[in-house]
Amino acid sequence: MEILYNPTNNDATLTANLHFNNSQTARANAIRVDRGEGFVADTSGAGINLKRARSALGDSTGAAKMRFSGHRDQYSSGADRHVAIDLSGQQALDAVTLYDLNVEGVPGE
Repeated sequence: MEILYNPTNNDATLTANLHFNNSQTARANAIRVDRGEGFVADTSGAGINLKRARSALGDSTGAAKMRFSGHRDQYSSGADRHVAIDLSGQQALDAVTLYDLNVEGVPGE
């Protein structure tokens, strides 16, 4: 999953949870994952701070990626057939603007 967003001046969080096969409960991540692509996943979901200056390495570019495992092609196996992405968050003074949400592996992409 990739997002393009307008970085904020203040802390603002975006959390993504995955619901598989029409489940009302999001599937928890087994381990903490931080690949350095913006999102950090743990057992409560995958989250990102949308703040422009969230890292000492430099300002945010407004692009982030979170990798989830699942079907990559028609030869993959497993019981998961459907996925719904639940986005939630908290904002301070800045409005949160998402420009694009891309889910790789979705038919027609």
